[in-house]
Amino acid sequence: MFADDIDIASDGMVYFTDAAKISPAERQLNGNYDLLRTSKASFLQGPTGRLLSYNPTTGEIHVLATGLWFANGVALSADESFIVVASTMSSRLFRYWLKGTQAGELEPFADLPGFPDGVSLASDGNFWVAIFSEATPTILFLAKYVHARWLAGWVPSSWLPK
Repeated sequence: MFADDIDIASDGMVYFTDAAKISPAERQLNGNYDLLRTSKASFLQGPTGRLLSYNPTTGEIHVLATGLWFANGVALSADESFIVVASTMSSRLFRYWLKGTQAGELEPFADLPGFPDGVSLASDGNFWVAIFSEATPTILFLAKYVHARWLAGWVPSSWLPK
């Protein structure tokens, strides 16, 4: 599990993301973690991220949503009727409904111009999203095809843009 972000509801329920089915990162000799390698591995692997809930009273963990591409941020809405989840490699936010007739459903919430790295609730009820890089046409093309992603994974680092 690569637990990435959390938000806590007013009733104490904890919501968190599991970014991908890969080890978080190897610790380097200097004590830092190699997150670039982890992000690259997630891109090659595809959408394996999850949204989960943890009930501190019962100790139970439930998987709420799967198939997110590097689930990298979670934020409850102001009225706690839904959760917004950032999916980095798909350049998209998703909404998971907690209450109402759509409770338990995951749906697209916003398409973004780049890759999100976290989401948080703003004071006006909207959401702040950190975008760390533009979603280039090449990356968006590669994301659609597993074999193209695999080939791209063999490109030497020296050939990549600086």
